[in-house]
Amino acid sequence: MTDTTMKTTRWNAWREVFVPSFANRRLWLVQFFGTIIIALGIAGFLRMDDAYAWQVGFGFLLIAVVAVAWLMLDGGTLNYYLDQQRNQTSLLKPAMVRALKHGLPLAVLAGVAGLLVMAVGKLDDYHYSFPGYLRSEFPAWLRRHVSEARVQNLYDLFVFFLRWIVLSALLLPFASLVADRGFRGFIALRTWARMLKNRLVWGILVLGSILGVVCPSALIIWTPKSTLTMETISLVLRLLVAYLLALTAWLMVCSMLSQARLKAEAPPAEEPAAKKK
Repeated sequence: MTDTTMKTTRWNAWREVFVPSFANRRLWLVQFFGTIIIALGIAGFLRMDDAYAWQVGFGFLLIAVVAVAWLMLDGGTLNYYLDQQRNQTSLLKPAMVRALKHGLPLAVLAGVAGLLVMAVGKLDDYHYSFPGYLRSEFPAWLRRHVSEARVQNLYDLFVFFLRWIVLSALLLPFASLVADRGFRGFIALRTWARMLKNRLVWGILVLGSILGVVCPSALIIWTPKSTLTMETISLVLRLLVAYLLALTAWLMVCSMLSQARLKAEAPPAEEPAAKKK
């Protein structure tokens, strides 16, 4: 395979990720308002009183509805892009219904993901102690050139990479499989492994983490000095832009997963590029 052909193939792979992620306005609207409604439901649950039994019962019912809606929304989005890659056309409702039918396995996967995220989150407790210990083990000549703050930044970068890229690469292919196949998706280890080896997966996850995590966080933290009214307007606009960036990153990742999934499920006869290489 020539360099030109390889570059064209890579460009087409990236283009097939970006174009579908921006193509469907209806999906954008469903994701935009659906996520807001889910967030409001979570906020309502957290602010709900628990003085009476009916309040506790209603709270559990509310959070159960919110969980089902979240799994259906994001699982349906994964199914929608997968159907689009398979058939070159897709309907939103069947994709959402299929995700709803597979709500239980999706909930199991979400529970596992939550446990792993909490485990990685414990690494934040060592933000000061571990970099300080690591630097103390450096030779004297190296400590003169590497400050403790720099080691802390490298440690934070490692934790960020582990939380947003490695965990995503391990779990999101399973999410695509489970949303489409149900519990059978957990045993599709060959497809999962082939998706994990796809360089496009890692590239889009890196780009998505910057677009959907780093940029929104920087926007929210940044506070321009102005009057109270202008600061309020600025905060609203920054929150809106941050939300749109995060949503764009998520849809881009969903589109990427569908393409990687289709390639991983293709039989060897349909992968001439791999054979030539």
